[in-house]
Amino acid sequence: MNTLPLKMIDMPYDWDALEPYIDRATMCYHYKNHYGGYYSKFVNALKEIEVNSSEIDLEFFYRIDDLDVKDSYKSLLKNNGGGRWNHSMFWLWMSPSSKLSGAFKKVLESEFWSEESFKDKFLSAAVGRFGSWWAWLVKREDKLVIYSTPNQDNPLMKGDFQVLLGVDVWEHAYYLKYQYRRDEYLRNWWNIINWERVEQLRNGAIWF
Repeated sequence: MNTLPLKMIDMPYDWDALEPYIDRATMCYHYKNHYGGYYSKFVNALKEIEVNSSEIDLEFFYRIDDLDVKDSYKSLLKNNGGGRWNHSMFWLWMSPSSKLSGAFKKVLESEFWSEESFKDKFLSAAVGRFGSWWAWLVKREDKLVIYSTPNQDNPLMKGDFQVLLGVDVWEHAYYLKYQYRRDEYLRNWWNIINWERVEQLRNGAIWF
């Protein structure tokens, strides 16, 4: 069983390492307040419904709607479990050293015609909803698929277990620096994608 470690991952770089694209204040606030909040609420919800942490695997989120618990607990598990997993991956999807390899660039070109076309499609998914959400790149039956999910939902809840890339489009991810300029945040975020990690996940790497 591919289990998901029930812990907060350590930030893999310094708080200010992603500047000027994401500032230190945003990273500290995002990690400590939002990520930390999702984690603690998820752990508490698991304790209340007596789910052992060893049972948290990739398919746990896909099974949430089938759990024999109140709908309020299902919402807690989706929102906070999703928030914990999404953010754990989000830190790893960013890097001060962003470089797209020639091999993966060819993959994008074969799937989306060009690197620029892929960028346009992904960023379109990232601005295409009302409210708060995430945009994703997943591998599904050897094809790359782009879509978005509302709130803290994620591809695991849809049965897509090979998630290659995701971007947080909640206001807390950018508001301290960019305020209402979501498009600018997303364009700048493109400069700090950890393409090496994306390629590793496509090739079957473990999550954390």
